[in-house]
Amino acid sequence: MLRGEDSALLTLLLLACTTSTDHADTAEEAPAAPTVSWVSPQEADDVGTTANASITTTDFTFVDLSKHGEGGATGFVRITADGTALGDFDTPQFTLDGLTVGDVLLDAQLYYDDGDEVLGKDGLLCEEDDDTCAPVTAEVNITVSVAGG
Repeated sequence: MLRGEDSALLTLLLLACTTSTDHADTAEEAPAAPTVSWVSPQEADDVGTTANASITTTDFTFVDLSKHGEGGATGFVRITADGTALGDFDTPQFTLDGLTVGDVLLDAQLYYDDGDEVLGKDGLLCEEDDDTCAPVTAEVNITVSVAGG
């Protein structure tokens, strides 16, 4: 015959062995993917060959390019004009120099401070080795003229 303490221990052991655990309910969801969008210039704006520019981001922190760190979505934005790099910026406001006169496609792409692309899919942040994800970018078409705006 089992003593009270032994009976309680056996009951706990049986419950532990027969209780299923649904890991889907306990799994952590991936963090939200950062977003980037243009504040200025805006679509179809006419700007000079040097233009002040601004972007906005969510779930992303800019860091000083001279420092490195690991962790969440922290880093910088790389700006290109028609595929030509204009610079890496560690703030959401910056000046674009040397824009070519004509219709220009500006692209803002987020990078981690170690230089890896920030990737997202369906609004969630992706691991860098997930080839089903896309870089986090924003594009805007502008017209560059000598006089500007």
